Parts: sequence; C-alpha cells; structure tokens
Amino acid sequence: MNARKSLLLAVVLATMALLSASAALAQTPCDVPSELKVLLVEAQWKFDVKSGKLEGIAVVRNISDSDVIAPGITVGVFGVSGSMTDSVAQRGKEARLAPGKAVKVNFSMQLKQAPASILIAPFEGIAST
Repeated sequence: MNARKSLLLAVVLATMALLSASAALAQTPCDVPSELKVLLVEAQWKFDVKSGKLEGIAVVRNISDSDVIAPGITVGVFGVSGSMTDSVAQRGKEARLAPGKAVKVNFSMQLKQAPASILIAPFEGIAST
C-alpha cells in the first residue's frame, strides 16, 4: 500500500512540475509603449490609523534610451465614495536619471481620514506618464 501511495505521489509531483514548466515557457514578454519613459517598478506603503500618517517608498526606473529629467511619483488617496481626498507629488533625489537606472522616492502624508484606496503613478519632468 505504501508503494502505491509513493508512486501516486511521484506521478502527481511530476505532472505538476511539467505543467508549471510549460506555463512558464508559454508566457510572452510584456510590451512597453514607446512613449513611456519612466516606469514604477516597486512600491511599498504603510498607514498608521492612530496618527493618520501615510508613508512609503517607490522605485522609478528610466526605461527610455535617453536621460529623463526630474523623475518622481504622484500619490493619490481615495475615499470610500471613490473621489480623491488628497494627493502629493514627490521627486526623487536624482535630478537626471540615465537609461536603465532607477531612483527611490520617499513620500509621507498626514491624512484626516483613512484611505479606501491609494494610487501611485510615476512621472518625469512636469508631465505624468
């Protein structure tokens, strides 16, 4: 009986491995629009309910083939009705970002009410992307 269970387990594990490998190989690369210069590649945030402080960090990467000027993020805070209740724009410490390079952008906001949702979007210069 133990031999049957072991054989069945081995067959199930082998099948799962083959299915996982074929799914990974079948994925196609992500297309990036040519107009896009900066990309938000990572973001973390936390909200303290007692103090009302929202703070976080985001990573913006230059995905173009030329330098970008003043990359940063905009953070939008939305209430339960779906309307924006607060926002902030924050630039990274790098005034100019070379192709392929990334910059970390810290943000902090004092909110009057708890957010229902948060939107973080990258921008370059004075135009958002």
